[in-house]
Amino acid sequence: LAFLLAFASLVSASDKKHLEHIAKGDDYYRAFDNSSALLEYEQAYRLAPSDPEVLVRMIRIHNDIGRLLPWRSDSTKIWYGKALRYAEDFKEKFPDRAEAHFWMALAQGSLIPFMSTKEKLERGKEVAGYARKAVEIDSTFGPAYVILGIIYREAARLRWYERLIANVGFGGSLPGTIEDSDRVLRKAIDLNPNDLFAHYELSRTY
Repeated sequence: LAFLLAFASLVSASDKKHLEHIAKGDDYYRAFDNSSALLEYEQAYRLAPSDPEVLVRMIRIHNDIGRLLPWRSDSTKIWYGKALRYAEDFKEKFPDRAEAHFWMALAQGSLIPFMSTKEKLERGKEVAGYARKAVEIDSTFGPAYVILGIIYREAARLRWYERLIANVGFGGSLPGTIEDSDRVLRKAIDLNPNDLFAHYELSRTY
């Protein structure tokens, strides 16, 4: 009995330790110190690699660091690739969670600028599919509507030769219009009026 109590105490302390690393990482993240935040999240990941809160932070921090690097640089692609690997792990472990499909959409979408036109069109459809799956699981999950708003807007802006490639390669262009983009982005804002990213993307659509 004494052994079991001691073991339970150790497990409890370990659980608390990874939460401490998350909290410290979040403090650094709010202070825009991504390097320090990453170190704390990595410590949390070593202690609890299957915790969804840890996985979300590992996806987000790698994606954010990539966004702060020069546009379409090799380093940017590497960071986005790491974010995608964590997103894939998250989806594999939690396939019934809307967040898992949202992060797959975001991580895959970040890599689109590094692809050929045909690859972009194919990946765009995958991104839209993950975003729709997130909404299917949870119709109140606002961030997924933002992803759809971006995809619909970009689909509406395809150049003539991109539409030709889409028609030949996929039997039809990417679905979506400017009006569709407007509709889903306003839905995201209705769900979360303080989502600055949704407001920004709606301004781009307008």
